[in-house]
Amino acid sequence: MNEQDIVAAIPAEIRDAVAGSVLYSGRSAWVRSTRPEIYLLGYNPGGVSGSDANTLGQQAAKMLEAERWSSYEDESWGPAKGMSPMQVRIKDLFRELKLDLRGTPASNVVFARSSQIAHLEGSTRRQWETVCWQFHKTMIEHLQPKIVLVLGNEAEAFVRTQQPPVPVVKVRHTSRSARSWGLDAAPIVRAALDRARN
Repeated sequence: MNEQDIVAAIPAEIRDAVAGSVLYSGRSAWVRSTRPEIYLLGYNPGGVSGSDANTLGQQAAKMLEAERWSSYEDESWGPAKGMSPMQVRIKDLFRELKLDLRGTPASNVVFARSSQIAHLEGSTRRQWETVCWQFHKTMIEHLQPKIVLVLGNEAEAFVRTQQPPVPVVKVRHTSRSARSWGLDAAPIVRAALDRARN
């Protein structure tokens, strides 16, 4: 699957929508010849709805221009590049797992941007989940990751209903310290990866 195939995998009915973000990692995570350890899914991009200048298709194409990129490492979501609490948690988790975050396919269940999940209205939310899952289903079947790592209850609840062909593992923020979260979550993810490798 090449870059054009990945953009084409975004369902046509939303590909030209200005709505948020599809990919959180660059080309090396998506165009590859080896199975990734993890397919990483949050629930939806944070921020202000309507603040995106690019369509979903344009955003994905732009991310795929970068060979090695991770929104968790290389974007500024607040005080400094890679330093928002969520970015720090994910970077620490991957560091603890000794996995390359820039080489990990990362996205969100829903591509629509909102400052809080609750701001996505129920029926709209379900429509976004259904249409975005078409992309994830295609990518998971193609990439064959060892596990799908979901961040939080909402992402887990939806992904489990879709019954992907690989194990689903949930981690969520349980610690007051962003720094200790990665350490707390790592054994859960490591055990799931060990089971998937055997």
